[in-house]
Amino acid sequence: MAKSFRIISIKGPVGTGPINSNYEFYVNFEYNLGEPNLNRNGSIVVRLKDAEANTIAIGDIENSPYKEVAIERVAVLVSRRLSSLISSSTPELGQSISITPTTGEILELRNRNRERFQPNVWIQIPS
Repeated sequence: MAKSFRIISIKGPVGTGPINSNYEFYVNFEYNLGEPNLNRNGSIVVRLKDAEANTIAIGDIENSPYKEVAIERVAVLVSRRLSSLISSSTPELGQSISITPTTGEILELRNRNRERFQPNVWIQIPS
């Protein structure tokens, strides 16, 4: 059985700090490290500064459709990070994970075409 994961839900953006100067997205996921019938749960917090959040949303992150754009792009970021973590020989997924994207990741996400976030779709990790 191949290693795999699926994002179950993304909650956010949740404004934090003074006057919502930062935003957090809370991501719940399920993963399997290649063991039959042994799925585990995990969580990730994605932290963005206000300007970064509005950059990936290409507008005011607190309003539609920009909020949905941000969620889709956070899903892409989390999928990439999970793919990398799970493919490692000793993945550390037992605790809550925090992600603060790099400037390069923010710019790359901003330039992506929109992709619909589809929760509960299993993603297989190549061996």
